[in-house]
Amino acid sequence: MNRNVVIPILIIVVLFVLVGTFGWWMYKWQYSKADSILDEWAKKNNLTVIKKEQANQSGTGPGVRYAGNTQVVYRIEVKDSENRLRSGIAKIGSESTGTLSDEIEVIWNE
Repeated sequence: MNRNVVIPILIIVVLFVLVGTFGWWMYKWQYSKADSILDEWAKKNNLTVIKKEQANQSGTGPGVRYAGNTQVVYRIEVKDSENRLRSGIAKIGSESTGTLSDEIEVIWNE
């Protein structure tokens, strides 16, 4: 194969791998940060998180149904100091900056 063809192909492959790796890292970081925000919120409110799961179906993107696309949204179940269970939706991060913001909004099920 001609060297003039191989070098641009290698550059494209390396760039593709770098962009993909960065995207994967950002995805992992976003959910890790959301988990720590949720844990800190629960601690401040004397709650224990019993269960959390992503609130949107796979492939729909974070928060399509309940929040902005940059927010992480969980269905949560918590236990208070008197062992009462509550459940609801936790929207973590702001609509514009996502988990770069430490905002959290919990909408309790009635």
